[in-house]
Amino acid sequence: MSESADSLDVDLSLVTSDGVEVTKRYSFSRDSYLIDVSFIINNTTTETWQANAFGQIKRDAFDDPSDAGGFGRTYLGFVTTITDDPYIEIEFDDIDDNGSSTLETPGGWMAFSQHYFITAWIPAIESTTQLTTRKNSSNQYYGEFTSSAFEVAAGESGNHTIQYYAGPKDQYVLRDISPGLDKTIDYSFLWFIASPIYWLLSRINSIIGNYGISIILLTIVVKSAFL
Repeated sequence: MSESADSLDVDLSLVTSDGVEVTKRYSFSRDSYLIDVSFIINNTTTETWQANAFGQIKRDAFDDPSDAGGFGRTYLGFVTTITDDPYIEIEFDDIDDNGSSTLETPGGWMAFSQHYFITAWIPAIESTTQLTTRKNSSNQYYGEFTSSAFEVAAGESGNHTIQYYAGPKDQYVLRDISPGLDKTIDYSFLWFIASPIYWLLSRINSIIGNYGISIILLTIVVKSAFL
């Protein structure tokens, strides 16, 4: 484990039965919900080593607790992306009716979306990714990705990095992580009002640095506009 004021690396290491040294490194950054997951390979054998990166999100079909008492309901379910369709919703009912399904795309991402929060696996952009949704016999739902194989030649070292996000739906943060990931924010039928208001709140908070005070100032600005 290595640590600095703004970052933390946590290593999990093993040596395979044929002598390949594998380190799985989790890299955390202060004030960020994005985690880098790196596979660092030291292939001391005389054969080429290869593997596929894999990630999984598991969820029961219980309701979103953050929707309780809210106005209307927001989307709850898996979301993903492919080259021809940047935003695909896969509801629990879709999995119930159609069973397991798999899409293939360069890069991409697999996520689970609820009202205020999202979890997402973001594979390496250079890999060809299979994105799968399915359900097991215990009625647990899965969103998964499997990357194309990456190789490390005999006597060489190499690494492969994927990312995992688990946190609030920040439109501009998600937009910078991967194309289309910001589309997981559901402004519903009032999107044309909510989107610019969120933009204004973000600009105010970039100056103030306190969301409580920023919301108060935003309220004053909006009420002044109506007056």
